[in-house]
Amino acid sequence: MTSASLGQLAVHAGLISRDQCQKLRRYQGQRTRQERPISFARMLLAAGVSSRKLRRLMRKNAELEVVLCDSCGEGMSQADMTSRQEYPCPCGALVMPFRPFARAKTKPPTNLAQTQDYNQVLPIPGRPGPKPGTDRYDDVLVAPLQELEGEPTLHFREVLDVPLRSETETLSAFRSLIASEGSGEPGPAVSSGRAPVQVEGLDLDQIGPFAIEGVLGEGSVGKVYLGRHSETGSQAAVKVLRPETAEDEEYLKRFQREARAAARLDHPNLVRMIEAGYDQAKELHFIGMEYLSRGSLGEFLKHTPIVIERRALEIARDVCSALVAASEAGIIHRDVKPHNVLFDRQGVAKLADLGMAMELGDESRITATGVVVGTPLYIAPEQASGKVLDGRADLYALGLCLYEMLSGKQPFAEDGAPPIEIIVRHLKEELGDVRLTNPNVSDNAAQLVRGLCARDVGERYVNPAAALRDFLLVLDGHPPLGPGDPAPASALTDPTVRVKLPAEQRPKARPSEAKVAPRQPTSTGSKAPLTVLLVVGALALVATVAGLVVLLGGK
Repeated sequence: MTSASLGQLAVHAGLISRDQCQKLRRYQGQRTRQERPISFARMLLAAGVSSRKLRRLMRKNAELEVVLCDSCGEGMSQADMTSRQEYPCPCGALVMPFRPFARAKTKPPTNLAQTQDYNQVLPIPGRPGPKPGTDRYDDVLVAPLQELEGEPTLHFREVLDVPLRSETETLSAFRSLIASEGSGEPGPAVSSGRAPVQVEGLDLDQIGPFAIEGVLGEGSVGKVYLGRHSETGSQAAVKVLRPETAEDEEYLKRFQREARAAARLDHPNLVRMIEAGYDQAKELHFIGMEYLSRGSLGEFLKHTPIVIERRALEIARDVCSALVAASEAGIIHRDVKPHNVLFDRQGVAKLADLGMAMELGDESRITATGVVVGTPLYIAPEQASGKVLDGRADLYALGLCLYEMLSGKQPFAEDGAPPIEIIVRHLKEELGDVRLTNPNVSDNAAQLVRGLCARDVGERYVNPAAALRDFLLVLDGHPPLGPGDPAPASALTDPTVRVKLPAEQRPKARPSEAKVAPRQPTSTGSKAPLTVLLVVGALALVATVAGLVVLLGGK
């Protein structure tokens, strides 16, 4: 056999399954139609295949004469692809060659035609013929692509069933894949061969115990890098404060407060801090947190505006569990929002970014300066007005996140209002029932949103533990007890434990508000005479019947 595609080789080698290969092909076709081409090699790296395994696979099959495009099946001659880069296929997709990955002494390639996987011959209608000077390639099984023009484009994480690397990790692994040394030998690992990252004119390849591997994001006060701990080898998201920002005493205190708060909190639904400190050689403050590669809820909502109700409740439950831990430690987060909810490889939601956190009762700085902190879309009314805060401000923001997941709409911002108008709406308007936007939301979930998002602080859940109890009840199939009932002793804070209330404490089914009949008036004004006449008439009827009985008895 002289031709194959990278997807076929990956299936044959056991790196991915046939179903996963088909999903990758569909995604590659979508990207091609959107004029955002991608190679199958980069998708394999994103799907979790290591660059070492991918190099080995391509090196093993370096003597194939033709590489097939996984998107359209077109064949491309290896002789025309002499370097480790992505070559454009006529269909628009990108193709990686194998021959440049060959070692000086290459072992004979495996004859895949003798295996069961590649012993079938399926003609594919409409496929273009082979290019001049190349062997025929339609003796290889290539499953026809499924056209998805009528379906919405899915996010990469939704297309695959395998854990995905982040884009930064994928690009880092891709650089490692295409790096070359001498006679086609694989290049050095990214950790040892990377170029220094420029930060404010400094060459930053190491800070504290972390070797810097890439940039994850940038904000107004600093940058977040992908790092690797020099001793443990674990990856970390390293937040670095800009030098000019560190000169501002307020920003520096906030950064240090974030480090102290993260050090005090140890919970499975809170992003764990690895190490924080000050690098004297670089003169930079840093915080290293655990790195979560599955992205944030905010990123997910861009591609999937409405989340399945149970999954939305599970995400909110995880965040609420984190708020319970913060509340028990006397910490208010003050910036709960979708972009601060991250996911690990198992899909567990974790609350991140304690940069706005404050200790319970420490509101003197805000009330003295009149500064309002928080994100306008998810800020509680009392937080927007600079009042004393407690954990119920975080519950309000959590309720808005749940509303957004269930409805697909950002509350108070459906018409694209500016931030100042959104803040005014938080102060003056009640959040509408989520079922008005999405009628498929259950009554139980709507009651949870209402209990979390009441504009009056006194009408919300009294604390995160009470809200967590109701999340667990609803996920267990029971109606919530509501914000008026304090959390019982059995309201466990561990999200993996399901609440089992005693029989006498289990809530009974409650009718929805739409079915509750209005209470009848009790006034006896104009209806009193009618009542008296009815009573008198009834007595007269009884007397008449009694008289008839007496007369009949006398006869």
